[in-house]
Amino acid sequence: MRMPLLMGAAVGLTSAAALVVTGGPAMAAASGCHGTAFYGIPGSFTSRCTSGSGYYEAIAYCSANPTQGSAFTYIYGPTVSVYSSVSSKAKCPSDKKYLQGGTTAVL
Repeated sequence: MRMPLLMGAAVGLTSAAALVVTGGPAMAAASGCHGTAFYGIPGSFTSRCTSGSGYYEAIAYCSANPTQGSAFTYIYGPTVSVYSSVSSKAKCPSDKKYLQGGTTAVL
């Protein structure tokens, strides 16, 4: 489960680790992706990838105030396979119900 991140917050890191993954010819990324924003209350962002292989997820940028600019929280939808018949939907929680935007993360 991913925890929402607050943009603009000061975060101190005491150590960092890098993970490098290499793939052979069988690994390919999801493609043919598009997203749909719903600016109602609460807002949501839905992503769908229709070609390639691999996984993707929707990420919604949500805030407590409709005019809050860059102070928003990342909300992640479920990780979905390109071969799945469902989309990934990230829905803003009740305390940060205003959608500021969104994106599709190809994993």
